[in-house]
Amino acid sequence: TYWDLLKNAKDALACYREALRVAPQDHALMHRMLPLHYHLADWQGLLATLKSIATLDDVPARRARYFFTMGQVHHLELSQLKPAAEAFAEAVRLDAGYTAALSSLETMLVALGRSGEVVAHYRRAVEHALKQGNKLAAAELCQQLGLLYFEQLGDGDAAALAFRRALAFNPDLVETRGWLAELAAEAGKFNEALQHYRAILD
Repeated sequence: TYWDLLKNAKDALACYREALRVAPQDHALMHRMLPLHYHLADWQGLLATLKSIATLDDVPARRARYFFTMGQVHHLELSQLKPAAEAFAEAVRLDAGYTAALSSLETMLVALGRSGEVVAHYRRAVEHALKQGNKLAAAELCQQLGLLYFEQLGDGDAAALAFRRALAFNPDLVETRGWLAELAAEAGKFNEALQHYRAILD
């Protein structure tokens, strides 16, 4: 049974590794190894197996999921920010619409003091959403980009542009109007700030 397999995880992994020598591209066999690596807290083994699976998979969206999981292992289990960022970046490169990977990449790059590098990834994700005809997703991404400019990069003008673009895609983003009002007030544009506050109340 599955639980018996976990009780003998080390022996099972050894058997699977031997089998892989005979069939090095056995995708299903590699998948059977994943829970054993996890059960043993064999993080390097888990990372190696995930990378092998990703290399064999020819569907970019699926490959992105494997790299995302690799990023999570680096971050959550090994506390390795740089390798985590690299894995998340590869996931986003493979699937520009993978918002969970994009959010995780932002977290890693901010922690590494490299916030500015996230901008290009957000812009690419916005264009991907628009190509898919998903204006609501594009609006959310523009809103997140605006927050990145506002909170991490201290660029109020760029933040305002991103927030305005978000509203162009989705006028119902109340929080975005609030941030625009705050930015306008800070810049002394009180009439503009008042217009945004009125729009929120309407």
